[in-house]
Amino acid sequence: MFLSISTIIAISAAIFILFGVILISLLNLSVRKRLAFVDHAMESMCSSSSRSGILSTGKLVLFDSKSSPDWISNPEALLNKAAEIGQGVFGTVYKVSLGSEARMVAIKKLFTPNIIQYPEDFDREVQVLGKARHPNLLSLKGYYWTPQLQLLVSEYAPNGSLQAKLHETIPSTPCLSWANRFKIVLGTAKGLAHLHHSFCPPIIHYNIRPSNILLDENLNPKISDFGLARLLTKLDRHVISTRFQSALGYVAPELACQSLRINEKCDIYGFGILILELVTGRRPVEYGEDNVLILNDHVRFLLEQGNVLDCVDPSMGDYPEDEVLPVLKLALVCTSHIPSSRPSMAEVVQILQVIKTPVPQRTEFF
Repeated sequence: MFLSISTIIAISAAIFILFGVILISLLNLSVRKRLAFVDHAMESMCSSSSRSGILSTGKLVLFDSKSSPDWISNPEALLNKAAEIGQGVFGTVYKVSLGSEARMVAIKKLFTPNIIQYPEDFDREVQVLGKARHPNLLSLKGYYWTPQLQLLVSEYAPNGSLQAKLHETIPSTPCLSWANRFKIVLGTAKGLAHLHHSFCPPIIHYNIRPSNILLDENLNPKISDFGLARLLTKLDRHVISTRFQSALGYVAPELACQSLRINEKCDIYGFGILILELVTGRRPVEYGEDNVLILNDHVRFLLEQGNVLDCVDPSMGDYPEDEVLPVLKLALVCTSHIPSSRPSMAEVVQILQVIKTPVPQRTEFF
């Protein structure tokens, strides 16, 4: 009888354990199926968001307004091909009517590779750029952020870029006069001086050229894309060379030298090339059938020969030689191959202001 009871207990325990194992296995299978369903759903949502280029929610920040514009739910709906007005190193620019007030703004859709991917870091860097307010800087109005889409909202410059004014006008369009060209040179110098001397560390542009100088309704210059290099996750020489390789002729020679420290002198070199382009109306590098003209070397050679005014753009009409000549000399100083030989932007502004003063008060700088 004792063995019979033990056998019955053992059989019952075995059956109980067997049922427990089967029950746990069924529960594990059910949980795995549910987790697989959730993973599949999340993957579908992410792939759908990637195709549309934006998540269902995003962070919108406007520096000068507490109200949110109507396009917050679907900002990409306004960024169509018809609204595109330009494309640069960091992204594509669109002309957009913003909010119920229908005020015109420019929206730059940033290229996402190498751009900061965390909202707190992105916000911190863009807030710094938003505080860089100056009459000759394109005012940054705000931004929109998701991991897949970053937009910068800035003021709109109705007269387009200096690049278009110099090289892309139709024959019937009036050319820039010397007065307007000098105004552009001086305004750009003031904007750069503000970036270099009003912030610690200085905000370096890295890409000064006519396509980044925009013009308002009165042809006052507005520097765009300033400080956007701050949004790169790693600002090293490789990134700089790949990002700015299209800026042929504007890149300071030290950017190719590993042993030199990159600083605001790079902007001063690009500014000097910009002056030469404004005065001569020629591109910094021009390719002929048998030779290549380097504008900087060409103007320097003409200066040494004593006939530098031969390079002045004839389309701008009459011009004061006593202003054009020192401006050309200033440009050549700014484009010195030795960074320490270039003046600071504060010194450049002072020199330009002296050049513009009446002759009896003028001091000779060169």
